[in-house]
Amino acid sequence: SSCADGGLLGDSGLIEPRVSVTRGQARELLIELWLTKCQWDRLPEALQGGTPVRCVLSFISQGINAQQTVANAMGVTELQEIINSDSVRVLRRYHDAYRDYLNTCAAQPSRYRKEREELEQLMRTVEQTVRNSHSEKNTEIITLSEQLVRRLHGGRITSCKSAKDRTSMAVTAEQARLLVEQHGVDANEADGLADEMRTYGVRWLNMRKNVHKG
Repeated sequence: SSCADGGLLGDSGLIEPRVSVTRGQARELLIELWLTKCQWDRLPEALQGGTPVRCVLSFISQGINAQQTVANAMGVTELQEIINSDSVRVLRRYHDAYRDYLNTCAAQPSRYRKEREELEQLMRTVEQTVRNSHSEKNTEIITLSEQLVRRLHGGRITSCKSAKDRTSMAVTAEQARLLVEQHGVDANEADGLADEMRTYGVRWLNMRKNVHKG
């Protein structure tokens, strides 16, 4: 592979990413990632020597299918509310640590004032949305937490139980939003772009892998 293509292309074509999940001696989850040589060469010496990177995990849950409709009607949403409340507290702690990092480690902290203010507002919006969501399908919990984690430079996945239909809806909605926010696409075109990606996009490949047809 060559660095010109990001190290993703080999002699036989696209290299499949490899991930291993195991249990450590203290029963913690260990996630190992296989990197190309170009990616490996960019790592700091400490990481090349095997120093682990501690991950902060947060799990946001928002049901949107028929089962959630029944749960909402019966008022059986306490578990989901507890999960989200606990997860938002984790996000708040990480947000505050990131804010402190910007304040103490940046050469010119004033340069990051706007970023800190925007992050604080987004963090408060996430907290308020989770706090006010009870027996309803509030998809803003998903979209807002997606935006927050991205702004905090975290890694994130959005997935439903089978990782096909509802996942595809979420992914294409986020892709359309990113085109508007980061690539100058008109906001009025976002819904149309999402529809096009859902009809003709690569999510069809994802569904074939899940249901072996499509």
